[in-house]
Amino acid sequence: MLVCSCRAVTAREVETAIAKGARTVDAVIRTCGAGADCGSCVGEIEDRIACASRRSHDGKRPGLLHVVHAATG
Repeated sequence: MLVCSCRAVTAREVETAIAKGARTVDAVIRTCGAGADCGSCVGEIEDRIACASRRSHDGKRPGLLHVVHAATG
């Protein structure tokens, strides 16, 4: 699934950037380029960063909260 259509950055690439330590949109932009052009994907990037932060705090397995968020959000 594409998160950033301007730069053809996939969800996996964004999540990899976050897993490697990108904790802000600017850090994701520097790492994989998502969010650098029109900015329409910034909200999605912020959601993925927030999901990763919650996963790291509550010990849930990776991806679980994002799947729930995508289904309900």
